[in-house]
Amino acid sequence: MQDQKIHTLKLWLVDLSKPEKKSLFIMEELNNEAVGYLQDIDAWTSLTKAQRQCIAKIEATLDSLSEPTASATRAKPKSLTRSSENLEICLELLAVAASNGLVDHLVVTRIHKSVVLYGTACLELSKKRSRRNRSAMFALKSSLKVQKQQGRYLSVDHYDVGSTAKDIELLLSFLLSNDPQTLFQELKDDDLDNFSKASKKEFENKKLFRKINDLYKDII
Repeated sequence: MQDQKIHTLKLWLVDLSKPEKKSLFIMEELNNEAVGYLQDIDAWTSLTKAQRQCIAKIEATLDSLSEPTASATRAKPKSLTRSSENLEICLELLAVAASNGLVDHLVVTRIHKSVVLYGTACLELSKKRSRRNRSAMFALKSSLKVQKQQGRYLSVDHYDVGSTAKDIELLLSFLLSNDPQTLFQELKDDDLDNFSKASKKEFENKKLFRKINDLYKDII
């Protein structure tokens, strides 16, 4: 696994030499990704054998999940069922990671991203209010976790930071309209225990997404 990470890092560094990557924005982001990977490699050496085995199993499980695609959304029952099953698997993986002391490991961020992916898919595809609210809540919680982790490894203007900000904005908007009391109760530890705080968070992420999106619109 460590060899794979080093190989990927080398690919990123080689990518810097490509003409289309000469943009300062792109070079900065590749550098930030490389730093994050090096930190991950360093953390890998301090893990126990059991933790490394756990990470390998988690990543294998995530690799086996099929992501919902634009074409798959037309077959709503099938896509919803698969997305719902994958969401439950990801929630179980979070519990497994926590029980193995991997709360802050980057593999947990990957799980959270998958929760956001499948949670938002269930939100978009389901017609059942309770399922939509539940899926949105899980997706929002994971989006907030991803945002915190991105603050450790990525620059403030990284494209992924903008994508996460957009997720948070949309999920907060949905829950404020459809299940505000549950939102305030579930996220009181994130200081989102009332409408004023949650709506402020929504606006901040909306503003952040627009700022970052404007930086990349002429590049990507």
